[in-house]
Amino acid sequence: MGGSWNNQMNMPSFPGMNMGAAAGGPPRAKIDYNNKLCLYIGNLSQTTFDNDLFKFFKNKGYHLRNAQVMLNNETRKSKQYGYLNFYTEDETKRCMSEQNNAIINGRNIVLNEKKNTDFDSAANVLIKNLPREATFTQTDLYQLCVEFGKIVSCKLEVTRDNVSRGYGYVQFNSKENASSAIEKLNGTEHFGKEIAVTVHSKKNEREEAGESFTNLFVKNIPATFSEENLRELFNEFGEVQSVAKKGEGKDIGFVQFKTHEQAAAAIEALDSKKEIDGKVLFVSKFISQNDNRSNTQKESTIGQTMKETFKSNIFIRNIPKEVGEEEFRSEFDKAGKIISLKLKERNAVGTTELASKIGYVCYEEVRQAQKCIQLFDQTSPFGYGYRPLKVEFWQSKFDLIHENEEKNINQVKKFIHFIQHEMQ
Repeated sequence: MGGSWNNQMNMPSFPGMNMGAAAGGPPRAKIDYNNKLCLYIGNLSQTTFDNDLFKFFKNKGYHLRNAQVMLNNETRKSKQYGYLNFYTEDETKRCMSEQNNAIINGRNIVLNEKKNTDFDSAANVLIKNLPREATFTQTDLYQLCVEFGKIVSCKLEVTRDNVSRGYGYVQFNSKENASSAIEKLNGTEHFGKEIAVTVHSKKNEREEAGESFTNLFVKNIPATFSEENLRELFNEFGEVQSVAKKGEGKDIGFVQFKTHEQAAAAIEALDSKKEIDGKVLFVSKFISQNDNRSNTQKESTIGQTMKETFKSNIFIRNIPKEVGEEEFRSEFDKAGKIISLKLKERNAVGTTELASKIGYVCYEEVRQAQKCIQLFDQTSPFGYGYRPLKVEFWQSKFDLIHENEEKNINQVKKFIHFIQHEMQ
């Protein structure tokens, strides 16, 4: 994202936390739980992470071995569920009995026993074409499916405003119960709509085993670095088929190798590790049009690749205009190692007077970005005379437009629902 860069260093680990992998790196290792000592915890907020769970249950008097919030492999954002691992079976049962539906960060959590094996993916059901309204809740989805057998977990996808996105997931305890739900619900009318019910397959199960990409996306190339320089840099890893620099300021590039192994080796050696003229390169798989076909909104392939590359990027608003980069960096360094930092000025509406600043911070690890949100969102680290900072994960323009469109549609639906209710 521009700005100055520093050498990398590892973030120290904390008790009870699984620090996970760096953005763009391999996913963090799966913990091998003793299932009799483990609880599933669901309905977490987007900003609840490992250390929040560990501290919450420790303060309640429970002896946790560790806590892990599950993350999306692509965005590294929370999936809003995780696992608690205890030292004794009695402690596990006591927590299950006493803390189910406790409130953490404003959300009522759900605790369940973890099965002796991973949940059967064949018993995981996807339900689509549900109402996209605030009045349709997760409880409605649960009630729709509970007659077909024991439900292990139920999740309705919602917007930031807690409005249904029109689809959800139900994990049954057996493939037979899931099949019964699919057979009896698929194509039937509920809530005034014909719903679609199918088995849900995870992305990694849908993809073919073993990747075969040869095209790379390179970001943050210095302006003085030519295509020939880029070719020389990547030639070290194998036969380069083509090289191109594009984008505003030409800080974006594309490199095609002859083989997948060569491309993978270049990512491993260069991504967030190679510094040129004070700028650290980001190197990742380029998301092609074929990879992007499932996106019905037709987001550009570069946009998709940018999201993949900047998983640990944070966007900050309401930065006081007096704050300089050095002061800002010294404060935000508290969350972890900063790879890139950039501040931009914002003028007051209708004037040329400087009102405040916005900032972009790219951390070395996604966990550090999450910690940044926890430390600084809605706080005033530069003095209490200023507006609280708004700190969140960076989103592409496409995502913001799509989110605003959904919000506008839902507001209209709420208004129509209100009018219909008043006329009854």
